Amino acid sequence: MFHFEVENGLNVSLVFFIDDLQSDSTTLEETFEVTYQNYHRPDQVVCIIPCDNKEHFKAMFERETVKINAQRYGNKVPFIATSFDVSGKLEVFYKSIEPDSFSLNELESQLKCVGLELLAKTNQVIECSPPGTSFLKPSQSNNKEFISAHKLGQSSSQNTFIAYALLPYLVNHSDIEQVYVDTSAINYIVLSIVNLVNRLEGSNKFNPSYKSFHSYSGVEVCRPQLTNNAFVIISASTSNSLMNKIVNSWKLDVDQVITILSFKKSDRVLCHLEHTNSRNQNYVGNLVRRVDEYFTTEYFSPKPVVLKKIQHGSGLGKWPFKPFHNSNNHKCNSIKSSGDSIKEQSLTLESLPMEVEKALNEWVDHIINWHIPFSLKYIVTDESYEFCNKFVQKIRRSHSEIKVVKFEEVIELDFDNCTGALCSLLPVIRSGNSLMSLNRDLRIAKHDGMRVFIAPFFLYHGINGREQFRKSLCPLPL
Repeated sequence: MFHFEVENGLNVSLVFFIDDLQSDSTTLEETFEVTYQNYHRPDQVVCIIPCDNKEHFKAMFERETVKINAQRYGNKVPFIATSFDVSGKLEVFYKSIEPDSFSLNELESQLKCVGLELLAKTNQVIECSPPGTSFLKPSQSNNKEFISAHKLGQSSSQNTFIAYALLPYLVNHSDIEQVYVDTSAINYIVLSIVNLVNRLEGSNKFNPSYKSFHSYSGVEVCRPQLTNNAFVIISASTSNSLMNKIVNSWKLDVDQVITILSFKKSDRVLCHLEHTNSRNQNYVGNLVRRVDEYFTTEYFSPKPVVLKKIQHGSGLGKWPFKPFHNSNNHKCNSIKSSGDSIKEQSLTLESLPMEVEKALNEWVDHIINWHIPFSLKYIVTDESYEFCNKFVQKIRRSHSEIKVVKFEEVIELDFDNCTGALCSLLPVIRSGNSLMSLNRDLRIAKHDGMRVFIAPFFLYHGINGREQFRKSLCPLPL
């Protein structure tokens, strides 16, 4: 059973779509009781049932116990039971009371799209591309969102509802011998249509074959020899360009092609979806290709990136730690409040003692001279730190043509498989997570060059914390 609300102005209908072949009264009573608790009082309750079950449900709705549960909203809320035939047209066969302002035609014009929109939202049909990327679709166009229509139906009642929504578009269904779909991932929808049509007609005469033409790649290859008996179902589209291409290339009538879901409105689109967010849908960024029959995202194995060793530079053991410790630049085990000792560590590289600043400058010079490659093209840093700005200025003396990038901007860039070296610079780190996150973003942004990560200080709690940091970076992949 599938249920949802349909709003027509101020008039609200609570719709039950029941596809069960035989539902007993006890199950139906419990369903009404539980479902009504999830909705505010509507103007009417409408049940939609395949016409082959009409007499069975009509007899059940006459039972007193079913009546009580079906009319829990009170005597002023009509309970209306309708059935549909193979044309998809609704017909009322039971009413508890005569509704004041209810139009079956207006309900029919809305309920299919409303139901499909709910399924798309519930089953997460719209997929968003990762930050800094766009999906490269089978049409070779790109978009920030992709409609995975194969996830639309995930239960028997949902599949039957999709088939019911498609019934009015199957003009002269008895003449259809071949159904073409853009992906075999929606074959279950074709089977649901076949089963529903035969069920409503009480026969097994409707048995078309079905075939996937693999979206854009198969338009010319899978062209049908006889077009009069063909029907095409397109799972989803952003611009409806595939539907137009099929009509023109295969010389079909417009009513022989239907698109189930689309971001663009059309008479031949079953349900129009809105974009899930306001981001620029035409933003390109790095492209993630949708491949195979399920339009899954293309997977690339990451290149192994391993730190062979943590470079210390020279003279680290000669650092003037005593004046540094006595300064206000480094704090450890600060007392936050009276009686509570909080293990807090903080460090700043501004206003350093003279001999500490001299030692730090010597260390920086050694790193630049011996560990910064000549192929350096990028520096990723946080320019809000004075230390980072001084470091960048020193590097520019020997590497004038370098680009400085902020950490948050990396994921949005396209390095276009650049092999130029990149240097990451932070004055202090607390764990390897920041480096691993940056390395992952660089891989997504297609940077293929050498990467040097520089941080003069690491804050840790105890020997175990230091060892955990080392193991997180060396020798495991970042």
